[in-house]
Amino acid sequence: MKDSINVIYMLILVIGTYVFILLLRSAQKAVLAELNDVLYRQNNVEEYLRMLQNKRLGLVLRKGSIKLLELQGYLYIGDDNRIQAYYEKTEGVRFTKGERLGYYQKKLDFSILSGRYEQARETYSDLEELLTRETDGKLKAILEDSKLLLGVYVNKDASLIPRLLSQEQTQVGTMQGITRYRLAKFYWCANDKQKALEYLELSESNLLGSDWEPIIKQTKRTPSILEKR
Repeated sequence: MKDSINVIYMLILVIGTYVFILLLRSAQKAVLAELNDVLYRQNNVEEYLRMLQNKRLGLVLRKGSIKLLELQGYLYIGDDNRIQAYYEKTEGVRFTKGERLGYYQKKLDFSILSGRYEQARETYSDLEELLTRETDGKLKAILEDSKLLLGVYVNKDASLIPRLLSQEQTQVGTMQGITRYRLAKFYWCANDKQKALEYLELSESNLLGSDWEPIIKQTKRTPSILEKR
């Protein structure tokens, strides 16, 4: 009899835990959908950031997740000073490994695009420390691409051109477009304007409809952007 009661108790506990997880995930999806609607459809950044300050959000999302969502809002604004201040304030935040990976990736991109090259090198070192022992192919590819970013934008390592050309031949879609944009940058910096513009044109065909589309269109109007971005 006692054993039967224990089994029933464990079964109720397992079912209760499962139901709780389902409800939590459902609540998280609903909250994220609402936040995305406010930021991307309504373009109301200040309301989006205000919503993230609601303490009740902490019942549904981890503090680290909320901080990454806050960063998304600052990146959407494109205010370099606010983004840099954000990074300085969040150095001590306890992120999960997955959250920290996203944090470092966004920080590397921001550091490069804002010309904070020493910060970019430090962030790459953080990424390397986080991922260097990983055996998962996707995580290793993230580290390799981050190393490539550093070589292209910070170190301006022209020896990477053959590697990029080889990659471009085997890639499709967005990844091929990004590689073509990086080649355009290298050729522009090497003063081969014709090839730079050719690869910029090619990259546009891959990147229409992506986050890169406004960058490509702006760069086509002002190709000298390739010197910095």
